[in-house]
Amino acid sequence: MDTTAGPTTPTVVREPGIYDNIPAEEYHAGPEISKTGLDLIAKSPAHYHEREPWTTRTPVFGTAYHALILEPTVFAARYIEPPDLAFRSKEDKAKWVDFLQANLPPGEFADPEALLKLNKEPFMAEFDRLTGKVFLTPDEFDRLRRMQDRLGQHETAISLVSRGRSEVSAYWVDEETRERCRARADWYSWDDVITDLKTADSADAGKFARAAGEHRYHVQDAMYDEGFRTAGARPKHFAFVVQEKTAPFGVQVFTLATEATDEGYREFRRCLGIYHRCRVTNEWPAYAGHPIEIDLMPWHYRRDD
Repeated sequence: MDTTAGPTTPTVVREPGIYDNIPAEEYHAGPEISKTGLDLIAKSPAHYHEREPWTTRTPVFGTAYHALILEPTVFAARYIEPPDLAFRSKEDKAKWVDFLQANLPPGEFADPEALLKLNKEPFMAEFDRLTGKVFLTPDEFDRLRRMQDRLGQHETAISLVSRGRSEVSAYWVDEETRERCRARADWYSWDDVITDLKTADSADAGKFARAAGEHRYHVQDAMYDEGFRTAGARPKHFAFVVQEKTAPFGVQVFTLATEATDEGYREFRRCLGIYHRCRVTNEWPAYAGHPIEIDLMPWHYRRDD
């Protein structure tokens, strides 16, 4: 899993190689180009150059799912179920105060009742800041456990994310452009398979194929393969484990066709070349400066027989 960098964490320039246990904030603050960065380059260099900083406030449920499956000790330390109560009565409020007193660091927040007066989002953000913990609702905990159980019933999927190590980062210098690059695998198995764990509304093969094109998973496959090899690993292939977010929480495992990964490699090299030229010239253009003629999609034309 990979996202763009942000400026709040000190930049660390890593030597080429394979690394375990790099904190997410440090990884994403690195100066190297990533697949997500190249996705922005594909829109236009300006989209990359003027990107929003990376933030840890990513969608909570998907991040919690990754932690539960890939880093269960992190999940246990990071996520917490608060009282399933509104602040409608004195009894509700008293239970929340007890909960906060039990979880807030001593002396960090002397008045839990003042914390309860914040609106929901500021309240959750402040609790996260003070404790390092994130709220999940009882429904979210239940869904996550059911997803975990269903995943465990899929022999191929569970084998891909149970023997190896999680959040493995590769750093390398591209031979052609000499640009520094990075990639971060959700899971790297002992038998050298890179696995990306994804949640989706549907694990249907046709829908995932469309998502693969839209989200450029073929570029991810190609870039990670080259990057991990250059950094010293020997990946055999790239697998996507896709699980639905709603019952029955179906699971499918996908690999991309050779034609798709070949196209991904061409697109990876094209975007990396654009990034390199922009770095050399320090020019980061947006869209084309000349008019472009467009046409309607075929289904927008009325055909009279």
